[in-house]
Amino acid sequence: MIIAGILIVWIICAILHYGLWLAYFQRRWPALAEEDFSVDAHTGGRGSLLGPLALFIFILTPSSYPLNGFMYRNPHRKGK
Repeated sequence: MIIAGILIVWIICAILHYGLWLAYFQRRWPALAEEDFSVDAHTGGRGSLLGPLALFIFILTPSSYPLNGFMYRNPHRKGK
């Protein structure tokens, strides 16, 4: 039961980290956002494997967390 709880918390933190990471890089540099989306998404995905540690570090990083919100999909895709 404890392992299931840890796994659920880990997954939630990973999803939050991915959304924050992607929003930060896509909204911080909008001129590069469309061409660098896949790089930002893959880097955020790899970083989110660290779960709670990645989320904790990202939230403590100055000027990253509160300014950009969340993003989980490509805003530049055709046929929105």
